[in-house]
Amino acid sequence: MFLSQVKLSDSASAREERRKLAVNGCYASHQLLWKLFSGEQKRAFLYCTNNDALDQFLVLSATEPQNYEGVFAVQTKRFNPILHAGQKLGYQITINPTVCKSNRRHDVVMNTQQSLLLSELTKLGVNPKGDKKSRLKSQLLDFADDVMVANWKAELQLSEQIARSELLEMWLRFKTDLVLRQWWADRLSKLGAKTELAECDIYAYQQHQVAKGKNQIRFSTVDITGQLEVTDPEKFTEALFNGIGRSKAFGCGLLLIKPL
Repeated sequence: MFLSQVKLSDSASAREERRKLAVNGCYASHQLLWKLFSGEQKRAFLYCTNNDALDQFLVLSATEPQNYEGVFAVQTKRFNPILHAGQKLGYQITINPTVCKSNRRHDVVMNTQQSLLLSELTKLGVNPKGDKKSRLKSQLLDFADDVMVANWKAELQLSEQIARSELLEMWLRFKTDLVLRQWWADRLSKLGAKTELAECDIYAYQQHQVAKGKNQIRFSTVDITGQLEVTDPEKFTEALFNGIGRSKAFGCGLLLIKPL
C-alpha cells in the first residue's frame, strides 16, 4: 500500500481544478484524485482532505499514484504497518455514520434525534404531528412539563436557568453524542479493535449535498479522534486498507493511525 500527500500545484490546470472543487467539493475531489490512477477501471484508493484544505489530500492506494500533467505535487511513501494484538494507537477519521432501519440506511444523528423526540412526546401522551424534526421539536416545547424539563437538566447536570429551546437542543446533542460513541465502539469491535467510550471525541457533524449529473446525493459526516487498542491485527489491517463505512468516494472512511 502507498500513503501519499497530494496537493494541487500552481499551474493553470490546477487553478481550474480548484475552481471545480469550490463549486462541488466532494464529487469534484473524487474525480480529481482518480486522475492519479488513470489506468484503473475501479476505484482502489481512499482519501480525506488534509488540514481542512480543499486542495490538499491524504490518499491511501494499492498502487503508486502517478502525477497527472503537473496538476499535483505528490509525496508518497509505502504504508504497510505491522500491528499486534494489544497495540495502542491514536487515530482520526471522517466517517459517514449510518444505521440500517427497515432495510434502509439512515443518518445516525437524525435517526437518534427523531427517536428521542418521538419518545418524549409519547411519554407526554401527545400524538406526533408528522415526523419532521422541526415540527416534533416545536410540539415538544409546547407540551413538555416541568418534570420532563427537570429531567433534561439533571442529565446535563445543569443548575442554572436556561431557555427551554436551548435546553432541548443541548439535551439532544448530549444524547446523540452518547449514541454516536456507542455506535463507533460497536463498529470498531467488529473491525479488530476496541475503544473506551471516554477515549474518543466526536465533532464537526455536517450534512452534504453533492450533484452527480442530474442526481443529488445526500450524506452526513462526523470527525472522530481518539485512542484504540488492536484486538485482531488481521481484521484491523483489512479495515485500514479497505476503509470503514459508506461514502468512501466522497472522502469518508480513511482511518489515519499513529503509534502511542
